[in-house]
Amino acid sequence: CVDLFLREDLTGDILLSFDNKVCSVLVVKIHQLNHVVCVIYRPLDSRYSEFSEILNKLDSCLSSLHDPTPTISIMGDLNFPKSVINWFRNNDGQLIPLVHNHRDAVTNDGKQDRLQAQLLVDISVKHSLFQQVDKPTHGVEILDLILTNNEDLVNSVNVEEFPQFSDHKVVTVVLTNTQQNSSDQNSEECFLIEVGRRYSKLDFYKAPWDEIKEELDKLDWDEMNELSTSNPTGALNYFHEKILLILIIENSCL
Repeated sequence: CVDLFLREDLTGDILLSFDNKVCSVLVVKIHQLNHVVCVIYRPLDSRYSEFSEILNKLDSCLSSLHDPTPTISIMGDLNFPKSVINWFRNNDGQLIPLVHNHRDAVTNDGKQDRLQAQLLVDISVKHSLFQQVDKPTHGVEILDLILTNNEDLVNSVNVEEFPQFSDHKVVTVVLTNTQQNSSDQNSEECFLIEVGRRYSKLDFYKAPWDEIKEELDKLDWDEMNELSTSNPTGALNYFHEKILLILIIENSCL
């Protein structure tokens, strides 16, 4: 399985979570950064059918993102040794993959590591993703990869030994991200996420529903109705604020 941890000041939605008991993928959209982060794990003994299933689901998820395309990053332990794929820098400083010769058909054992690597390269080209790790992460091999469609965000990539934690080295990437403020186009989305967090803190099983219904009956919805024609977002905000205020005042439901 794979995991992704976010700072407390960041919120995200899971766009994809899939595990076929061999390979795993997790895709999360971080709202404040407009950044879609994908985490993949591919064991060394993965078969072609197992890894291709993961990449097909990932490709469908990324292809469904709305324009303008957000920042996309793919990271994880892919376990492709240099006998399968090598990474070379071109004249522009970008890491270019070289997948060694492979058959186009899947062999009987179903592995075809080089064909699996080509699938990764193909999805990277389709979504304009460039690999960032150029130092060995396990012995002399670059097995842990980070790909992104926004290289300008990448400030530095460090690979360090951490034997107490893993036989792989720890890869640390410093990104120059800028959180969006309330004037940005995603302010409505951020507001709804915050509203959801406020609702999640309430215990609706213990809520005094009779008292809450009485308070709701007292509300004047004319202002919300007027807003709904000229400012739907404002009307939605008005609705949530009124509802939350009543729920919080009836503090027995906290």
